[in-house]
Amino acid sequence: MAEINLQRNNTLLAKGISDILENDLKDNISGKTVKGYAEIKEGDLEKAEKIFAELSQEKENGEVLGKEGLATVYAKMGHTERAIELAEEVEKKAPDRSYANVVKADLFYAMGNYNSAEAEYNKAIQKNEFEPYQEAEAYHKASIFFAENGNSDLII
Repeated sequence: MAEINLQRNNTLLAKGISDILENDLKDNISGKTVKGYAEIKEGDLEKAEKIFAELSQEKENGEVLGKEGLATVYAKMGHTERAIELAEEVEKKAPDRSYANVVKADLFYAMGNYNSAEAEYNKAIQKNEFEPYQEAEAYHKASIFFAENGNSDLII
C-alpha cells in the first residue's frame, strides 16, 4: 500500500504507512525504502540520505536497497561521481537489479554522454529485479530517451 501511494505522489500517506510498518516491524526493509523514496519525492534529500545510509548498513538486501537509494540521493544532490560509484557497487552486489542502471543512465544523459545513457537504459529494461514502483520508471525514462534521440524503433 505504501508503494502504491508513493507512485500516486501521495508521499504523506506513503510515509505514514512506512512509519507504521517501521514501528511494527523494526527490520522492515521495504517500509524504510519506500519512506526514503518518499522523502526524495518531497525534496528532503537530507532525510532520505539518512534513511538510506542506515539501510545500507543492513545485511544483504538492506545494503543493496540502501546503496541504491543513496545513489539516487547523490544524483539529485549533484554528486555525480559518488552516485555512479554507488550504482556500480549495487550492480556488482546485485547484478539483476535494474534501478542502479536507471540512475547511471540519467546521469550520463544529463552529461551528454548519450551512448553510455542508451547502454544503461537498455540494461535497466532487460533486468528483472526491481521495486514495483521502479519498473515503470525504467521503461518510461528509456522510452523518452529513445524517442528524443531518434530511436523510435526501440521504444517499448
